[in-house]
Amino acid sequence: MFLTISDITDVDDIYTFAPGEVIEAGSYTDAIGQLYGLGATPNQGANDRYFERNITMGTIADIAQASLVAKHDSVTSDLPQEELDALLNFSRHIDIWAGREWTNECPLVVLADVYETENVIPTGNVIVVSAENEKTFVESAARVGMFHLEVMEELLDV
Repeated sequence: MFLTISDITDVDDIYTFAPGEVIEAGSYTDAIGQLYGLGATPNQGANDRYFERNITMGTIADIAQASLVAKHDSVTSDLPQEELDALLNFSRHIDIWAGREWTNECPLVVLADVYETENVIPTGNVIVVSAENEKTFVESAARVGMFHLEVMEELLDV
């Protein structure tokens, strides 16, 4: 097929597939539909689909950040309060650490879609995710380790 998604990590039951299952999809839209049950319906506009992706990506980013904090427990235990707050903020739907460089060993996960033009996405040890379109959504979820993604671009129906 065109997209192969494997090694699915299902934290908080956000997927419609079981961990370890492999799915194949002919497009990013199809992959999102299979993974999350999100898909275009006849009366649903692009803004509605973006809103659904954005909410889901916020959940994915929250899960990824919690996982990274757990993996870096020894690094995060002695952080200044401001950095600890940035890591432990349970909503990636705010512009965390805007315009600054993140230098902590524990990566900071940020949702690019919430940063306004006057704010700047943080730089440094940052994992940027986005729900801007179907492709960035799927690639972002893979980037934070929710699953392994293999793409055969020449066959993909974008």
